[in-house]
Amino acid sequence: MSTFLALLRKDLKGYFDQPTGYVLLVIFVGTISWLFFRTALAAGSQEASLRALFDALPFILAIFIPAATMRLFAEELRDGTLELLLTQPLRSWTVLGSKFTSGLTFVTTGIILTIGIPILLETSGNMDGGAIAAQYIGAIFFAGSLVAIGIFSSSLTKNQIVSFIVALFINIVLIVIGLSFVTLTVPSSVAVLMEDLSPLTHFGNMAKGVLALRDVIYFVALTALFLSGTYLSLRSRTLSHSTQLYKNLRLGVAGLVIASILAGWFGNSIAGRWDMTEDRVYTLSSATEELVKNLDDLLTINLYISSDPPVQIAGSTREIQGFLEGLGAKSDMVNVITHTADKDEATAESAMLAGIPKQQFNIESQNGYQVKDGYLGITISYTNSREIIPFIDTVDGLEYQVATLANKMVKIDKKTIGFLSGHGEKDRSTELQWFSLQLEEQYELTEVSPNTEGQLDLSNLDIIVIAGPTEPMTDLEKLDLHEFLAEGGKALVLIDSTVADTSRFVAKSNPNNFNDFVLDYGVFVHDNIVSDIESHRNLSFTTQGGNVLLPYPYWINAQTAPSKIGSAGQEATLTWAGSIELQDNPKIANVEQYIQLLQTTEFGLLNWDYQDISPKQALSEYDFSNDDTSKQLLAVGLEGKAYNSPSQTDQQFRLVVVGDSDWLTDNVAARYQSNLILALNWVDWLAQEEALASIRSKVITSRTLLFSSDTMRNFVQYANIIGVPMLLILFGGIRFIRRRQFTQRIWVNREDSQ
Repeated sequence: MSTFLALLRKDLKGYFDQPTGYVLLVIFVGTISWLFFRTALAAGSQEASLRALFDALPFILAIFIPAATMRLFAEELRDGTLELLLTQPLRSWTVLGSKFTSGLTFVTTGIILTIGIPILLETSGNMDGGAIAAQYIGAIFFAGSLVAIGIFSSSLTKNQIVSFIVALFINIVLIVIGLSFVTLTVPSSVAVLMEDLSPLTHFGNMAKGVLALRDVIYFVALTALFLSGTYLSLRSRTLSHSTQLYKNLRLGVAGLVIASILAGWFGNSIAGRWDMTEDRVYTLSSATEELVKNLDDLLTINLYISSDPPVQIAGSTREIQGFLEGLGAKSDMVNVITHTADKDEATAESAMLAGIPKQQFNIESQNGYQVKDGYLGITISYTNSREIIPFIDTVDGLEYQVATLANKMVKIDKKTIGFLSGHGEKDRSTELQWFSLQLEEQYELTEVSPNTEGQLDLSNLDIIVIAGPTEPMTDLEKLDLHEFLAEGGKALVLIDSTVADTSRFVAKSNPNNFNDFVLDYGVFVHDNIVSDIESHRNLSFTTQGGNVLLPYPYWINAQTAPSKIGSAGQEATLTWAGSIELQDNPKIANVEQYIQLLQTTEFGLLNWDYQDISPKQALSEYDFSNDDTSKQLLAVGLEGKAYNSPSQTDQQFRLVVVGDSDWLTDNVAARYQSNLILALNWVDWLAQEEALASIRSKVITSRTLLFSSDTMRNFVQYANIIGVPMLLILFGGIRFIRRRQFTQRIWVNREDSQ
């Protein structure tokens, strides 16, 4: 061990005692930081994630690592010190291990120097620490395999430039074979094998925040493959090629190479993974597991796939198969059956009859583009019910789809949601069509309007939706609604305190906004329009010069607070919303708690004069004052004891109030589907179906990056792009000066001086 450490210390000094090592680190850190901020912050991106960094990292490492490792053996060969080193009483693996460890340590140092990016970004956004840890671990595994390639090429030649070119060529080949523009040109079976062979595929899995055993085995196998080749190259310099020992060594290394290739190539059947994301996005939720474990009858899932799937869905096919097999393993009441839909004409016809049509994909060949058929859909059967997902393009969100359909079939009695009409509310069939279609998956929908006596029949409803009334409501109707809540009813109330005229870009007050009703419960929507000068949408507007993208702070990118209704990180786009104020003394004393649901950032503003809500060329032209900014409440949930319930004394009423109704219309929800998902979560909470909300939230959890100012934004960027490289230069300069002073010091023998 002491010999190994001595060799390791010597190789590390070769990196950190020479300017070349610092030059490489400065170029690497500066380049990767510049690429990240150029990509992540382009066009006003606000995602608090390092995916852009780790998307670019493999390509940067493919160049950086050959440059960092090209000298490890080539320099020894050039100077003639390698033969001298190998003839010493040292084992070849000790020399090899020290070279590999020193190269990996140097490269890992460069990777770790980028840690300032997530640390500084954390000041402006809620980063997923678990996913970041997995990404850095995956980067080190990826770097280890490329370091092994680098020292292998370095052991082949005395010329460092040749070593660099050979390693770069191998890296490019391994990375490129996993890219779509290559895999689309070969048969699907070959394309899948090529993707499995590429480190880019396995690193991509880790970059999601998941450490799968098969990916770890792949990188270990790839590293062992090239280390074996390097070991053989080293031993060939000290052994005669005609001896039996050398022949046995070649056979042993060849066997290890074959084992490494098989382990890396066919290791996808190996199960086991660690989902390191904070929200466990890629792990079955406890609600899903509970659902399948409590089934009273057999739930049959029929998966229809192609024997040779088109390359566009080959990876998804494998992931979906793995997901369904994992779901089936959670309960004996789940039976997963896989059908090869293109096996023969009879099977293809049965797939068509089951509701799974063939999909067509363009495949590039020597004769140009050809059309290839593919199948990837499922049917779910439970007792006498049957649901279909005709085509699945990704495993993301599949858990919620399957859980929703299963829950829909398992439930005997659906709860009923009524949409109030007759007072200028948003029309369910024309303006809220998307929202209604999603609700119909789990609930019975109906419309509620006053009868001839001016009353509302709410006796068969579980939830009432009141979407932006603009016409007066009678006291008798309001009394019916109060009694509905008093008996444990639930309501989603969308209030428009103002109405926007998009043709003239002005707004006017809405006197019939239903505010007097929710005020009894301690909630009041102000007659204003809220804007957010930091977190808002950029919208396309038509001008004389054509369509242009302009900042529009009246369309707020609102944030959720962590609560039992929704997790932090979810977001919604509200349009011309009014601010909500909570009253200290509500008329309905049975309200037990208020739950803040949506709010602006600390850069929210209240606009009481909204005669001009037209878009401006720049945010500064809106003439907002930063001195008046603060967080503004936009949506609130509340619950309390039902005080007139004849059946259950502990039954609760629930109410969700939002200061906007346009955010759920088809025009807005079509652009921002997170609006729909968040609203569905609230409806599930109102209906006391929180399990579905917890599954759905996993699909859309997002993390927003919000800088407090342009100064902070620039500081985070340039502290990494310029600051870290400058610190490296300073550290290297100090180390170089100290070494120079040390070498120029005159040493005097004390005995001679006496």
